[in-house]
Amino acid sequence: MKRKIAVWVSGLLLLTIGVLGVVNAVTEWSDWQTALQHSVIVASLLYGLSGIVAGIGVLMRRRWGFTMGRIIRTVDFEPF
Repeated sequence: MKRKIAVWVSGLLLLTIGVLGVVNAVTEWSDWQTALQHSVIVASLLYGLSGIVAGIGVLMRRRWGFTMGRIIRTVDFEPF
């Protein structure tokens, strides 16, 4: 039972964070003007989309979903 709860919580968190990343990238696209600034938004969009895919994979209990979740967890976009 605890494992099922952990799977659901992690899957929903991945989905939520992925959706927030995509929404953030879409809303901020017009605010940035240089190519380098747009590359940051594209990276944020890809990060969000991969979070959504990983969340779906975790909720479906597929091995690739858990692998993607581990990979996404290791990626850190925070400044130093």
